[in-house]
Amino acid sequence: MCYITKRKIADCVKQLMCKKSIRKITIQDIMDETNMSRQSFYYHFRDIYDVLDWIAKKDFTEKIECENCTTMEEWMIHFLEI
Repeated sequence: MCYITKRKIADCVKQLMCKKSIRKITIQDIMDETNMSRQSFYYHFRDIYDVLDWIAKKDFTEKIECENCTTMEEWMIHFLEI
């Protein structure tokens, strides 16, 4: 459940960033879009920049995982393609 909530908030932040500058995105903007409470946001993140950090780590980690790679060489090729 924690990952799902964080992902929902993160996806919302990414969508809002397509519309306006990160500096102009408020916690209230995010909560209005996700229909969650401010308390939910602060339970999972300190601020919007914490969300960006989570997005960077999670999205990058998911992209570099390679279930089909059986050797280090295959994984390195996959990693470099990213």
